[in-house]
Amino acid sequence: MGTHLPSLKLAIFSGLLTFVAVLASSYVLYFYALQAVKGDIEEYLESIATAVSKQVDGDLHSKLISSDQENTPLYLKQIAKLDNVKKLFPNIHYVYTCIMKDGDVYFILDPTPPGIFENNVETKSHIMDKYDEAKNEPAIMEAFAKHHKTFLSKPYTDRWGSFISAYMPFYNSKGEFAGIAGVDIDAKKYSAKIARIDQAEIICIFIGFIISILTGYVIYKKNIHIRTITDSLKESEQRFSLVIEGMNDGIWDWTDITKDEEYWSPQFKKLLGYAEDEIKASYSAFHELLHPDDVDKVKSAAYDHFEKNIPFNIECRLRKKNGEYCWFRAKATTVRDKNNKPIRMVGSIRDITQRKDGESKLRDYADQMESKSRELAIAKEQAEQANSMKSDFLANMSHEIRTPMNAVIGMTSMLLESDLQPDQRKKLDIIHHSGEALLEIINDILDISKIEAGKMDLEPIAFNLKATLSDIVSLLTPRANEKGIKIDLQYTQDTPDWVMGDAGRIRQILINLISNSIKFTDFGQVLVNVQAIRANAQNATLRFDVIDTGIGISEETQKKLFEKFTQGDSSTTRKYGGTGLGLAICYRLVKLMGGDIGVKSKEKEGSTFWFTLNLPLCKSEDAVDNAEHQIASKAITLSNNHILVGEDNSINQAMITQMLEMIGCTVDIACNGQETIDMLKKNDYDLVLMDCMMPKINGYDAARLIRKMDGDKKNIIIIALTANALQGDRQECLNAGMNDYLSKPLRKQELQATLAKWLTAKPAIADNTTNSGTQKEKEDGAIHISELSDIIDISLLNSFLDIVGDDAANILHKHCEDAKNYIKNIKKAAFEKNYTEMHNAAHPLKSSSRYIGAIEVMKIAQEIEEAGRSGNGDISLLRSLIERLESEQKLVIKYINKNFTRRLYASNKKRYS
Repeated sequence: MGTHLPSLKLAIFSGLLTFVAVLASSYVLYFYALQAVKGDIEEYLESIATAVSKQVDGDLHSKLISSDQENTPLYLKQIAKLDNVKKLFPNIHYVYTCIMKDGDVYFILDPTPPGIFENNVETKSHIMDKYDEAKNEPAIMEAFAKHHKTFLSKPYTDRWGSFISAYMPFYNSKGEFAGIAGVDIDAKKYSAKIARIDQAEIICIFIGFIISILTGYVIYKKNIHIRTITDSLKESEQRFSLVIEGMNDGIWDWTDITKDEEYWSPQFKKLLGYAEDEIKASYSAFHELLHPDDVDKVKSAAYDHFEKNIPFNIECRLRKKNGEYCWFRAKATTVRDKNNKPIRMVGSIRDITQRKDGESKLRDYADQMESKSRELAIAKEQAEQANSMKSDFLANMSHEIRTPMNAVIGMTSMLLESDLQPDQRKKLDIIHHSGEALLEIINDILDISKIEAGKMDLEPIAFNLKATLSDIVSLLTPRANEKGIKIDLQYTQDTPDWVMGDAGRIRQILINLISNSIKFTDFGQVLVNVQAIRANAQNATLRFDVIDTGIGISEETQKKLFEKFTQGDSSTTRKYGGTGLGLAICYRLVKLMGGDIGVKSKEKEGSTFWFTLNLPLCKSEDAVDNAEHQIASKAITLSNNHILVGEDNSINQAMITQMLEMIGCTVDIACNGQETIDMLKKNDYDLVLMDCMMPKINGYDAARLIRKMDGDKKNIIIIALTANALQGDRQECLNAGMNDYLSKPLRKQELQATLAKWLTAKPAIADNTTNSGTQKEKEDGAIHISELSDIIDISLLNSFLDIVGDDAANILHKHCEDAKNYIKNIKKAAFEKNYTEMHNAAHPLKSSSRYIGAIEVMKIAQEIEEAGRSGNGDISLLRSLIERLESEQKLVIKYINKNFTRRLYASNKKRYS
């Protein structure tokens, strides 16, 4: 017994040491396997979370604040991107984004279909759904706190189940943190892998225990073989541990890196399509299986690993038995001696072909998104082109409408100043008011277009608000009196008199609102109330109320009252009429000035329209004199000023001449830009009225050339005349060197005010000549035209004759000479396919023919003008139009020659009938 006791003690001690060693090594291997599984899942989930974060637009994400937005294009577009990522990885359970607000976590995006419930809980998270369990989940809270990616390795259970998760922050275009993208997988599969590792650990411990007993027994029996048995046991344990570590991965062991011998696990060979005995494991065999393009990459990674201690973790392609190349991830660790020299390398490989395919799909998706972005850029460019075309169209329409309106309003204004019979004055008043109403509609359309295009510029000046309001009330009082209603102004004492702002636009808003109240009020009153609701030394917030006792507005109508083309009664037989633009313009002007606007009303109980503006305060001495306002409020006399008018349209020439002569000016006419320059060089003038669109040299270029002339003439005052009234037209005139701007239709009062602004009155020169032709003479009797026909519209012709008076025959014959030149230029331009010149020649012919009643000529000229504008190259069509134009114009010339001679008309001074 004594002899066996030491051996027994040694056997027990050796067995215990063996068991402890096996236990320790199994724990290390268990820990390594567990970490490998966690690392792989962490890497997998983080890569998907990264993909999700890149699909989220941080700028748009911040705009999703309510579940009501879940049917909007903004939300659906973001959801579609996340859904595409989820489809690429079907084993992912949930994909979502979160934000943190006031310490709580809220869901924003979740592509899970709505309406699906599990355990009485809806699987989809809606916008701003609170995630109460997040506070107990350290990984997501860390992601929000530190703005970096996190991984939840320990399964976490919430109301939707138990999951393993990864979180990735995303940012907006300014680089600011916008939220967290989250990815969940079902924890059951993860837990199953962990359980298998746990089972392997238990088995390992059990086997270790059995081995330790056997070891003790063998030591007890054969103590002399203990070294051999121990070494064999260690080798067996290492192989066993590698099997556990590899799990489904292929394991390889380069036991001695100085030799071309390796160990490949059965799973390694199976991944390559080989059976256990079909391929011999070696370092050289591994290199033979590498894709040619990956050989250098693997060699470089191995060198860096051995020499620089850089982790060996690469992706490469290996050839399988069937000849197909598949993607694998190769990882390895190295055993080094005491001198840090590598002696052994152990690693694993994993088939990642499916993942690479997914990445390829993501790249394809990114390419598709880039293609869509390019398409959107093209669409944006097309939209900008369309907007530019819209501006050009508005400019052309403004010019086309304002040119005839120039004659209608201008001539009726002058006729109203002459001696008229009551019925004539009544008819002219109707024409004049209708023209003004039409011009107001045109201005409304242009205003709304300028505001929507972002081209409405405000012009703040210092002005007396109280005086402005008094003027507005005084202006609209006659209109109120006509309806038998009273209009009052209530200006509270604490409201400042002098403020800084765009007086013209504020005046436009108030006139519109007060006019509306007058229109819809049949009895009672309209009260305009102004008060300061907040004020300090620099600014005042003013509230304007327009209160009426009118018909009132329903609640349903109030909701859409400030929309374009919307009225309380939109039927065609509505009592009050209107375009539906006035309130829309008021709304946009108030918003442009940074204020608010609204309405309070009940049907049959009247309405209160209100708006607020925050305006800087100023003193009266800060105000800039408004010459036009001062001049318009008193009689103006401008005698003996010599004016040069550059205008190519003969009708406009006659009208402007009449206006200027009525206010005592002497007038010379130039028919184009070149003639304007030549006449200015030869004669002395006080001012030039310059039409912008003239042949040879247009008004802009003519002004630039005048500013380059020698001497004082380069400083002559130039006032632009144009039928264009869009944003930028005034600035274009000023940039060309002109001093001021008048838009057509031209009113005598505006012309007079502008001239007074730039000219001073001169003493009258004695003139004993008298005007032999009186209005009464013109209306005495009638000369009957020798041949009535449809060549000339008699009503239009008579209107023209009433305006131009004694000079009618001269003007008509001058028109015929101009028409010949226009037609000649049209023919030449058509032959040369110069559509711009064709358009420029047809436009004045159309306009002047309309004034004298040559309707057929006007219609044909308009068709040619449109063809020139559109660049229509149908030569046969143009040839036909020009032939018809020449034929009709010959009839007009014959008609004028037969019925209008200078002598006949000058001697009789009669109206044709």
